[in-house]
Amino acid sequence: MAINSNNNYLLVALIVSLGVNIYGLFIDTAPAYCDNAGRFDPHPLFDGGREIETDSAKNYVEQYAVLHPDPETRGFTLSKLVFDNIFNDPTLNSVTIDLINTDDKTLNIIVKGAKVSKTEISREYTNSIFIAQTLCPIDCSKW
Repeated sequence: MAINSNNNYLLVALIVSLGVNIYGLFIDTAPAYCDNAGRFDPHPLFDGGREIETDSAKNYVEQYAVLHPDPETRGFTLSKLVFDNIFNDPTLNSVTIDLINTDDKTLNIIVKGAKVSKTEISREYTNSIFIAQTLCPIDCSKW
C-alpha cells in the first residue's frame, strides 16, 4: 500500500512535533533568571515597590531636577541584561542600589542582587512604573 505525499508530510510533522515535545519534557531550557520557584518567601512582606501613575513619576523627576540642576545627578539607566545576570542566581529576589562616588567624584550606583523578605508590590496601574521606599541600611549594603 502506497502512502501519498500529503500523508508523508503529515507523518514527518507529527514525528518532529513529538520529538520536540519529548525533548522539552526532559531538557529544561529556561534560563535561571526566569525561574521564580525558590526566590520568594511564602508570606512576603510589602515594600517591594509601589506602582505609581506616569504623571506622578514625571512630576517627581521634574521636582528633583529643580532642586538638583546638575544633569549628572538625576538618574541612571540600566540594561535588562544587568538584571538577567543578577537573577541568574536563583536564590535572589531583589536588587539593592547603593549611591557611590567614584575616584573622580562622579556620582554612580552599585546594583547588586539580594535576598529580602520585602518583595510584595502594590499594583494599581498598568504602566510598570514603580516608586521604591528607601529601606537602607536594613536591606541595602549587605555584602
